Order: sequence, then C-alpha cells, then structure tokens
Amino acid sequence: MSESLEDRLRRLEINAAVTLSVPADGLLGRTWLALTSSHLGRSTRLHAQVCRYISRAMIDARQAGRVVLVAAGSAIEPWAARAADLFAVPLIRVSVNETVEGASADLGRSRESQLWIEVRGDDSLCRDTTVVALADRVDCVFCRPRGNVQRSLRKRLERDREPTVRIAIHDNPVDKKTQQTARGLMDCGAVGWYCCPAVAKDPSPRCAAGIHSSQWAGTRGEWLVHCTRGSQGPWPGQTDRQHRDALLLGGPALATATRTPLDSLERIVRMRRLVASAITSDRAWPVVCFSEQSLERLLAERRYRPHLHRWDYEPYGIAIRKSAAIAAGFRPVIYGTAKDRRSIPPQDQFRFQAAGKTYDWTRECEWRSAGDLDLDRFDRGDVRVFVADESEVGRVAGRFAVSVVGGFARDRSAVPEHA
Repeated sequence: MSESLEDRLRRLEINAAVTLSVPADGLLGRTWLALTSSHLGRSTRLHAQVCRYISRAMIDARQAGRVVLVAAGSAIEPWAARAADLFAVPLIRVSVNETVEGASADLGRSRESQLWIEVRGDDSLCRDTTVVALADRVDCVFCRPRGNVQRSLRKRLERDREPTVRIAIHDNPVDKKTQQTARGLMDCGAVGWYCCPAVAKDPSPRCAAGIHSSQWAGTRGEWLVHCTRGSQGPWPGQTDRQHRDALLLGGPALATATRTPLDSLERIVRMRRLVASAITSDRAWPVVCFSEQSLERLLAERRYRPHLHRWDYEPYGIAIRKSAAIAAGFRPVIYGTAKDRRSIPPQDQFRFQAAGKTYDWTRECEWRSAGDLDLDRFDRGDVRVFVADESEVGRVAGRFAVSVVGGFARDRSAVPEHA
C-alpha cells in the first residue's frame, strides 16, 4: 500500500484521522478487499444468494492472499465475520466515529491483538463510503437503489476508472430493482458479478406411486392436524450462527431457497421431527400445535392474515391419529382469560390459550404436545403427510403415507389487495 490511509480517504473527499491496531498495521502490504452490502431484510432466498457471493469472495480472497475489510455495525458484518472465520481469511473491522468493541472476546483475545481500524471525522461521515475508500478492491454482494452503498460505489467509480469494483447480479425473483441498480453501476465502470446460476431442475418424473386416499381429511375427531408454514430466517431450533453457516456452506442448492410451507414439510419429513415453539404458549412452554378440526374444513375456511403476511392454514403438513396422539401425551388446549390461567396447575400451563377478543381461538379446537415431537414413535398407519399437488409427493415420500389435499384449499391466489 503505497499511499497513506488518510490519502485514500481524501480521494473520496473524506477528511478524517485513522488509527490502526498493531495486527492491522502489519497487513498494510497486502491487498485490501472491502465487502459491502445494503440492508438484507428477512428474505431467506436473498440471504442464500448473498451467502453464495460472500463465500465466493472469501475463496477468492484466500487464494489471492487478500485481507477483507467490513464496516463495524453494518448489515454484512456478522455474515462476513463468520465467513472469514470459516474460510480462514483475515478480516479487519472498520469503525467510524466509534470505538471498536471486543469483537473477539469469545476467543479470549485482547482488543490490542484484534484486527481493527478506527476512523474519526465529522458527524456526516458515512461508514460505507469510508470502507469503500480504504480498500484496494470492493465486492458488493447486494445493493439497493438510492442507498448509502449505491452512493458510495458511484462516488468511487467516478474517481477511479480501474475495474476494482464488483457488483453482484441477483436474479429477478430475488429483487428486480437491485438488479437494475447493479446494471446502472456497471454503466459507471463496475464489473458485473454472476455467482448464482439457476439450479437445474430434476429431470426425473415425480413419484406418484406413494399417493394415498385423502378421505381421512374430511373426518373430524379421528385425526389431529398440523399445517406447516414458510420460514424466514433460522429454522425452528436453529441458532443464528447455524443458520448463517448453512447458507455460507450449503452450496448452490440453497441459492434459490424460498422456505415455503412445502420446504418446511420436507425438512420435517427428513428429520422425522416437529420442533417445538414457544410463540403460541406465552413464550414460556415450547409446544407443537395441532387442530382437531377436519383438514377439509380448515382449508376450505382458511383466511389470509394481513398482519402476519400469510395464510392461517396451508395444504401442507402432518396429521396424527387422535388415539395415538393421546397415548403420546397430547392434550387439548385450555381456553380462558389471564385470570383463569392462574388456577391451572404448573404441569398443564403449556395447554393454556387466551380465548381471544378480536378472534375466537376456541374455533381452532387446538391440541398441544409439550416439547419436540419425534415422529418415529408412531406407527406408520397413525401418521399422514399431506401436500397440495401430486407433483410435490416425491419431495416428501418416505416412511409415511402421503395424501394430495390441494382440492380442499381456498384459492391461494386470492390474496386481498390490502394485504
């Protein structure tokens, strides 16, 4: 690095003082790569594609002997930090007008032994622009229109005609606007970066031989029904770190992951386990919830919940014969008021559900199982897996019978306009 860090900042009209840790100062002779990104939101599909780019950037950096820079507190920092650890790439955190905290305290390392840079200037100093200015090269894994990242990259491109900025190109289903933004930056001199080709579809025909009658879905009282939902972020029972590792190391198959209700069901069938959640039970008692209503009625009367951005029931899930469920410890929900709850014994607290004021929860006819539910404890004849369409049977075919129930469902495309 021939010029000082202050000189680099001044190229982008930044006047600031720079302080480096001793280990960071020792890396001045290597090529510095800034990894930057706009806010990532909650889309798992976007996260999966971004992680493909992050992993590729880390592999390239390791092979070329580069050092990665990331803005402390930025959207990309936790993802980049974990990836740098997984791929054994040195990563320097850049803090703007703040003191870098002990990011590696979990490793028992002192602040002086960590890789960090502190930049101090006026209050208008932007951390994205600062990181972009300090680096020899820039990899942008996601760029929203009219944001700080876009402005920072454009500012650098206007002053540096060398091809040192790569901008990720995501497919249209992920975000059309960011694809347009990326192409606009390419017009200014950025290098288009394609890292997520479409995953080839399985040419083999879907298995239809495992389809069983759905007559059971019209009966009430014989089966307890659990409908799966799409998932944003970590799967149930998965930590944030495990979630990031899966996306960073999961390969191209995860690049188009959408976490639909079918994806959730496929994971349940593969694990043969339903992971308990404490969301419905006052966040204190992890449970798995079922309904005693017939599946046919649940799907025929299902509604779109605008405040949750999803349908209350989906034509994907697991049904368990009621007699087998009772033998496994399932119990019906106790509906009531907060006052009623105080009279319920501790061992039955997991069964309580507020009756509701704006919605009558008693209509759910809910049953609960305390803790995770191991499906291997049931006989094959006591479990039904159900999907919406015959073409989806192959994804969940296995130990248990599979039924196609999409014909019972209220039109899934009829989402209210205000939703």
